[in-house]
Amino acid sequence: MFQTVRHWWGSGRGKMTARLFLFEFVVVVAGVLVAQGLANWVQDRADRDHMRDERARARQELSQFGYSALAWKAAAPCLAERVATIMSGQVRAGKDLQRPSLTTLNYTPPDEHSLLLIGKTYGAEERDLYKMLASDLGNMKARGASLIAAWSRFALLDPANGPIGPSDFVQVRIAGADILGTIHGETLIADNVLQRVRTLGIEPRSADPAYAPARTCDSIWRSGRIEPPIERR
Repeated sequence: MFQTVRHWWGSGRGKMTARLFLFEFVVVVAGVLVAQGLANWVQDRADRDHMRDERARARQELSQFGYSALAWKAAAPCLAERVATIMSGQVRAGKDLQRPSLTTLNYTPPDEHSLLLIGKTYGAEERDLYKMLASDLGNMKARGASLIAAWSRFALLDPANGPIGPSDFVQVRIAGADILGTIHGETLIADNVLQRVRTLGIEPRSADPAYAPARTCDSIWRSGRIEPPIERR
């Protein structure tokens, strides 16, 4: 058997077979590598297209988030003034005890893989700002919910809800103090939001051009919104 193999190899047919096998092996390996490279290129392109879509969406939402921060900063002094007046006992009418509606806060940062690509493409600062603004949103929402809950206690001073006793005034003053602290904290966060949004090169814009930040406190109380209709500002 060994002589047969030796004869087969020595006749040249073995060498030709080996070369053919090696050639086919190289072709197969090269084909696999090319296919893998093409698949990786296609996946990378798809990932980058998705990242750009996520980035564009986030920036649009941040434009509206920045607008909400502007609306809050314009309304905050008016809210604080009304709260102080209520705490002093000068406000008893039901309509004057009512809270204006707040702006809706919406922002979802790009997904983690897109954030990774944003960091590689646009830099770590931009990537981190998207994350920090998501934290700002959570803090503003939490404070907004706290303000709404505390403001509801002002109903204790509404005669329509029954006789008003000394304990009611105590509860109102406690609620007012909580609200004033919330307004201050919310304003600080709004300042951060505006600074970060502008660092990203994003201009704050309203999703609804019919509304805008208040120019006067009266426009807030007449409209019942911290961002009154433009014709009522």
